[in-house]
Amino acid sequence: MCYRATFTLGDARPAMLDLGRVCDSAAVTLNGRQLGLRIAAPYVFDISDSARPGENEVMVEVETNPARAGADRYGGIPGQEGFMAATYTVLEPMGLLGPVRVFSVE
Repeated sequence: MCYRATFTLGDARPAMLDLGRVCDSAAVTLNGRQLGLRIAAPYVFDISDSARPGENEVMVEVETNPARAGADRYGGIPGQEGFMAATYTVLEPMGLLGPVRVFSVE
């Protein structure tokens, strides 16, 4: 899943972007610069070198756990077409759940 948003900053540049709750991993790009990948909480990124006064564009790419996909996507189980590992697993919601916030570090 890919999330895109723009936000406007004043003259004081913030230092951090906190994605809040994410299921399962998140890669962040801010103003065309890749900031990294997080595979577990906390989903916090240092944005001090990429944020600028005025409009900023952020893109968050979220990858979910392969267990959420059908087993046939990964070669299948003979005689079990349409079998899904998720059928037997309690799964958390998926995607960028937030809340997303930008903040300064004092």
